[in-house]
Amino acid sequence: MYKRIITFFLLILLIWSCAGAGVHRFTGRQTKPESRVDVQPGGPREAFWQTRDLALNFEYEWEADAFAIVGRVELSKMIAHFTTIDHLRVRIHFLDSEGVVLSTYNVWNAGRRESLHYHFVNFSFDKQYTLPDGTEMIGFSYTGEASDTGGDGLARRGGGRGEWSFWWQP
Repeated sequence: MYKRIITFFLLILLIWSCAGAGVHRFTGRQTKPESRVDVQPGGPREAFWQTRDLALNFEYEWEADAFAIVGRVELSKMIAHFTTIDHLRVRIHFLDSEGVVLSTYNVWNAGRRESLHYHFVNFSFDKQYTLPDGTEMIGFSYTGEASDTGGDGLARRGGGRGEWSFWWQP
């Protein structure tokens, strides 16, 4: 009996702790300057953000407490040579004047094991968010994995599976 109760509470604790591992885990953290994008009220305005793995070309419009963003994820050549996106999640962070994360949302997700070879991935996004008080700028982060298991890819010529994990923390 006690063993079941303890197991139940440990399971609840595990689920509760994992729930915080998503978008809320960044709240209150200072971002790197290279993760930030200065934004101005009004719009629409064009903007761009890039790392060695991917780039975001987007337009945004900031009206009162509403923020709309429309754009496209562009993979670097280093990632695009793989045949499959196993997973990729891009997040947007709303930041205060010091670059501290006020809130985080998913801005774009690739499905599980999306083929790049046949261009099945929709890299476009169109989102709207309610801004938290104190928002002065935005930032981005991502986590992903790509692989190559066939076709003319490097892994097939080598006789195996090629994998690449990539990420950017805010």
